[in-house]
Amino acid sequence: CHWRSNTLESYRILLTSKEDSLFHFRHYTNKEMFDGIRQRHGFQVDFDRYPRVLLDVFDEASNPSKTDIEVTFAARRDGTAQFTISKLLYNGAKTINVLNMFLQWRQNEILDNTVELHLLYLLLDLRQRSLR
Repeated sequence: CHWRSNTLESYRILLTSKEDSLFHFRHYTNKEMFDGIRQRHGFQVDFDRYPRVLLDVFDEASNPSKTDIEVTFAARRDGTAQFTISKLLYNGAKTINVLNMFLQWRQNEILDNTVELHLLYLLLDLRQRSLR
């Protein structure tokens, strides 16, 4: 992490795909929500370290040499999704969930980004025409 996370009040994590512009899911948490979940589930990570821990988990899960990691993404028709990273122990006989994140599909953000991109392309096109 290259930011000072101890000054932030909330986190918004976006899960997107380069291949599919409609794949745009969001996870949001603030200190109060996080503390409630942390107490209920016995997390040992505090709110300020949450982004760093997420990055470490995502890095490990995306490592192709790690064969004991299982990544599951399950989308529902209502626009919610569950993203799970699990560690397989004893040749898969036992599974421990390392991360279980609930996400919401964000169609409005996709549309906003699309509009911004179209405006950017239009501005670039106009700038190129004026240079000719």
